[in-house]
Parts: sequence; C-alpha cells; structure tokens
Amino acid sequence: MADLASGESMSAVARKYGVSKSTASCLYYEVPVVVGASQAVGRNRADDVLDLAGLMQRLLTAKLETAIQIQEFARSREWLEKQDAQQLAVFAGVNEDKVIRLIESLLKQQQSAVPNKA
Repeated sequence: MADLASGESMSAVARKYGVSKSTASCLYYEVPVVVGASQAVGRNRADDVLDLAGLMQRLLTAKLETAIQIQEFARSREWLEKQDAQQLAVFAGVNEDKVIRLIESLLKQQQSAVPNKA
C-alpha cells in the first residue's frame, strides 16, 4: 500500500512483490476495508501502515497450503480410479502449469535479488 501511495504504479508494485496486477489490485481495493473493520493482521502497529508484504506472504502461504492439500487428495488411488480420463488430464495439466509458473516466478525473484556484477 505504501508503494502505491508513494506513486508507484500497480504494475511496478505487482512486479516488485511477484504477483499479478489483479492480485495487487484486489489487495489495494479490498484489504483496507477488511483491516478498517477490525485491527486485523496486516497492520504494522508501529506506524499503523498496511503491511502489503506481510499480507502477500499470508496469501501465498494459504494458497500453497491449499495446493498441497489438493495434491495430497489427488494422490488417492481410490479417487483417481473414479475420474474420467479427459477430466483427469485437464486437472493434471492445469496443476503442472501452475507449478511451472510458480517456479518461474520464484526464479525471477531470486535472479532480481542477486546484484548485477556488470
């Protein structure tokens, strides 16, 4: 939030935190309402500024935990045997794509964190 308030564009903030513009936008427009309703997590009590990085970390953690639960469920032989082959192929393809995109995003973040030795 502070980044946007200081004049950075939504695209720059999304890039900085490794999220899509729509995720950054949702947090920008929806989280202050939730935080304003209660002194919820996401506020930095020291200076009462919304902690976007903390919220992003919580969001990513929740999404990863959910993805892990889905993957563990999908490994059940009983469940797998009940699935239509075409739907299972789509499910597997979507999951693989998401994992690849997550890895690519993490690699980009790691590369941008390493100082350029030029």
